[in-house]
Amino acid sequence: MNYQVKHLKLFEPLNFSVKTSSETDFSTEFEEQLISFVNKVPANSINPEKSNFLTEKKYLGSKANDSDENLNQILPGDYFFVQYFLDEKDFCDKNKITTLLEDLAEAIFLEALWQEIKFADNIIYARKLKEGKFAVFQLFVRIIKNN
Repeated sequence: MNYQVKHLKLFEPLNFSVKTSSETDFSTEFEEQLISFVNKVPANSINPEKSNFLTEKKYLGSKANDSDENLNQILPGDYFFVQYFLDEKDFCDKNKITTLLEDLAEAIFLEALWQEIKFADNIIYARKLKEGKFAVFQLFVRIIKNN
């Protein structure tokens, strides 16, 4: 598939918190959720193994309320960003979601390679938003912007 990777300037943090100990993965009960991964693909790798983009998965929670403590955040800054919509019949299929997230991560990696952009760190944020009969999966990777 062809995904459009965009440069995103985030001006405000996106806040998330874990509300229950049973929250460990994307689910259908929350409108907005966040998971982070560690990217173990070496910079400038020509033929990366897709499974190495999304290692060390960590559930960061669902959309935070103003009163929530222990917030997890996507901080303000420059990011490469890509998103994809899945129909409701597919957004509970863990294998389909894993494949989609790996494809999105690869698209960001290849765009960074093409544009000679460096990542600020090795964290990939995966955000899921529920939009009616669809789920939107978004990936954020912090970049070091060239002037």
